Amino acid sequence: MMPTKPVELLADALRRTNDVILRTFEDLPAEVYRWRPDGKGSSLGFIFWHIARWTDYFQASFIDADGSFESPPPPGAQVWERERLGELWGFGDARLGLHDTGTHADEQELEQLPWPSKEALIDYARRSFDAAAAAAGQISDDNFQQVQRSPRQSPETEPEGTIGSSLMSILAHNIHHLGEIHCLLGLRNTLQAAV
Repeated sequence: MMPTKPVELLADALRRTNDVILRTFEDLPAEVYRWRPDGKGSSLGFIFWHIARWTDYFQASFIDADGSFESPPPPGAQVWERERLGELWGFGDARLGLHDTGTHADEQELEQLPWPSKEALIDYARRSFDAAAAAAGQISDDNFQQVQRSPRQSPETEPEGTIGSSLMSILAHNIHHLGEIHCLLGLRNTLQAAV
């Protein structure tokens, strides 16, 4: 059945966007994951991980079956935390930025981390995206405008918003980075063709 309500359309757009992101990375050769133009900026693999991390953070914020939302999410609600992926991947005490998502982190330091295999990144992203689709499916017309329940919220980094604004933010975030990915892939192809 085609979604017809605005909240359903937004949830479907998030699912479809995440599907495109996942397919894009599944189709890339593993050696392209670490590529950066002139060795600077974010690698494609970092951007993919960053999208998965924020998507995981978003999905973990839905803590009740009734669609209650808490930001930051409770401990252990994220796949990243629950499975201790940073530790498993050898990230140790690395400073991973705001909420361990790479935001406001030193890109050069992050690029030096022992990044996992393409398969491990895809597996993590797939599970984050699936959980986000389920979380977005909890959003209804009734709770779309509900103010987030945020007892641990930092007003400096996370202004108060609604459940609907959180859905729109993660959708906009992922679309933004999908555009960045395609731009970098186009640049890489242009540079390779010039050689």
